[in-house]
Amino acid sequence: MICPGCGGLLAEKPIPHTDVRVDACKACQGLWFDRGALTLVVRSEERHPTFRAEELRPTMHCPRCKVPLTACYYPGSFIVVDRCLKCDGLWLDHNELSEIRKTVREADLRKRLEEAKKAPPGGLKGKVLDFVNAAYRATMDW
Repeated sequence: MICPGCGGLLAEKPIPHTDVRVDACKACQGLWFDRGALTLVVRSEERHPTFRAEELRPTMHCPRCKVPLTACYYPGSFIVVDRCLKCDGLWLDHNELSEIRKTVREADLRKRLEEAKKAPPGGLKGKVLDFVNAAYRATMDW
């Protein structure tokens, strides 16, 4: 396949620590992900990423289908990826995979922190926190 970024040749390459294989360009270091492969790599909760409506002008062509790729934002970020609307493949430029992984990790962390804030603490820790809160409220009433 031909690289949509620079016109070089794409070669199959495994993504470390996954069973996913992508087509990679040695020249520009871009990566082509077939449908659903990126989700497996970043271990996102979404089965298949949905994209915002903001789409930019297509500038490259799908290495599989040869149709123009549509530039759009990866969900929850300002990372622009190129998507084939025919086969649902994704083209990531150099370092975009690591940026997406970082974005997904940060979103997961924020979600866990929000869940932890909502959950009442139990056991001795919960009793200590209840005591501290009660003591604080009592001092505010003075």
